Amino acid sequence: EYIVLPPETVGAVAIPAVLDGYPVKAIEGPLAVSIFPLFTETATSVAIPDSVTRIGAYAFSYCTSLTNVTIGSSVTSIGERAFQECVSLTSVTIPDSVTSIEPEAFRGCDSLTSVYFLGNAPTAANDVFPYIMPKGTVYYVAGTTGWSATFPNVFDG
Repeated sequence: EYIVLPPETVGAVAIPAVLDGYPVKAIEGPLAVSIFPLFTETATSVAIPDSVTRIGAYAFSYCTSLTNVTIGSSVTSIGERAFQECVSLTSVTIPDSVTSIEPEAFRGCDSLTSVYFLGNAPTAANDVFPYIMPKGTVYYVAGTTGWSATFPNVFDG
C-alpha cells in the first residue's frame, strides 16, 4: 500500500506506524519522487516510526527542503541513495539498530556536516557519504565497536 499525501503537504511529515491496520515495516523508493510529487520541495522534516525496519533505495531522494530526519529505533538498513540530493540536510543521527548502509545513501547531501552513530559501526560501503568531505565529521559513542580512523572511507567521492 502507498501513503499518499495531499499536494499541500508542507513542513513536518510523520510517517504512520500503522496503515489500514497493518504495521508499516519498510519505506521503499522512490517514495518522494513518484508518490509525493510536491513532497520533494516542501517537506522540511520526516519522522520514521519505530515500526520501520528498512529505508529502501531512493526512499527520500531529492527532498531538497529536508533539514531533519528522525530515524526510528528499529531501522536496521539504509538503502542505496536513500537520501540522495537532500541538499538541506545538515546532520543525521543513525540509531544503534542500523547494521548496514548501502552505497551513496547520502550522495549529494551538500549541507551534511555531522553524522552521529549511536551504536557499533555498521557494515557500510566506501561511498556512503560521497562528495561531502572534508567538511563532514562522523561521531560515535565511546565504547562502541568497529570504528577506526578511516571507518570505512565513507566520504570518498
